[in-house]
Amino acid sequence: MAGLAFGWVMAFVYTENQGLEQALIFISSFGVVHVPAAFILQLKHWRGNESDED
Repeated sequence: MAGLAFGWVMAFVYTENQGLEQALIFISSFGVVHVPAAFILQLKHWRGNESDED
C-alpha cells in the first residue's frame, strides 16, 4: 500500500509530466519504497536461519 500511495503522489501530485514520463515516475517511486525491504530480506537470506538451530 505504501508503494502505491507514494508512487501515485509522486506521479500525479508533485509533477506536471504526462504519459510515459508519468508512468516511469510512478514505477521508480514504487520501487524506491520497496528497495529497503528487499535489501533486508536479502541480508536475512544470506545470514540463513540461524534461529532455527536452537
